[in-house]
Amino acid sequence: MGNGDGSFKPPVSYRLGNTPTNFNSGDFNGDGRKDLVSAGIFRGSNLQVLLGNSDGTFTDAGSAIDSVGALSIAVADFNRDTRPDLAAVVDSQVSVVLLNATPGNPDKTDYFVHQHYLDFLEREPDNGGFDYWTGQILLCAVAPAGGTCGTSPCWTATAKGFKYKDVELTPDGLSSVKLQSGTTLGDETHLGVKGKHELLPLPSALPTGAPLVTELHARDGSSDVCWEAEFDTPTRSDATQFKAHTP
Repeated sequence: MGNGDGSFKPPVSYRLGNTPTNFNSGDFNGDGRKDLVSAGIFRGSNLQVLLGNSDGTFTDAGSAIDSVGALSIAVADFNRDTRPDLAAVVDSQVSVVLLNATPGNPDKTDYFVHQHYLDFLEREPDNGGFDYWTGQILLCAVAPAGGTCGTSPCWTATAKGFKYKDVELTPDGLSSVKLQSGTTLGDETHLGVKGKHELLPLPSALPTGAPLVTELHARDGSSDVCWEAEFDTPTRSDATQFKAHTP
């Protein structure tokens, strides 16, 4: 570990279960810290993972496969779900791919599209379809389902629905969300979302053409769309703003 002045702390040794032929790194458990994975040459426990701690040390998380020898290992997001996966050459001839089961980053368009393929089509996305749909999504942002924003609850109930308010603008720069149901004849169902700050992933493709579809998803174990609207005729669409109303 570096001390910040060009010198280093004393080395720390870790016992591996196999004689290593290759090392690689990635954030395998989604905690924002670099982890290590080792490929071993002898048949036995292999692809050993060491999870990074906040102090620069590592914790042995065990081996991913058994009874094989491995020559090399690669780390990449092979199925585009924003999580690093593993691929290895084992027993000198067979390639294996291990897909990461750690929850991905829901703020990323890649994760959003990948999850929809799993939920609605029950399969991994093909390259053509994945590239098309990621190109269609202009913005994804998350309002946490609960918790405290500052000193007050993020979500509170109103007479006709719910409202969300976060002065800290985390995690995606959303400052407010208003959900209002049309409870009686003549009432309008209303959904309003406001955001600002560099945390808000603003689209880079303004002005955009119509129709523009907006969706609200409740992350409660189901990815069903709980609200959707299509805007066909914008009242304003330029390099700074898109504004439209549904009938």
